Amino acid sequence: MAIGPPHGRSSHDEVPTKKKAPRGAKITLTGKVRPGYTGLKATFQTPRTRKAWRSWKTATITASKTVSARWTAPKVKGKYYFRLRYLGDNRARGAVSPVKVITVR
Repeated sequence: MAIGPPHGRSSHDEVPTKKKAPRGAKITLTGKVRPGYTGLKATFQTPRTRKAWRSWKTATITASKTVSARWTAPKVKGKYYFRLRYLGDNRARGAVSPVKVITVR
């Protein structure tokens, strides 16, 4: 996930390390936040319904402008959706990454 260009805008890209995973696999979801203000928070989200998202894990932006979270693939096959959200502050607007999918086989 990458959170946005400078000048008060924000963007982010969520990049799962794998797009397919076996059941029970441990996956690290990572994102890059631009501009990345060290110590601020970004939240990984999963869908609650087709249009509503819920916060899943909150991560602290590191000095390398990245965030990460560990996810264990469930025992149920299917597609699992994630995105990264940065709420913004007085230096940069909030942003939401494109949705990424991990297929559990």
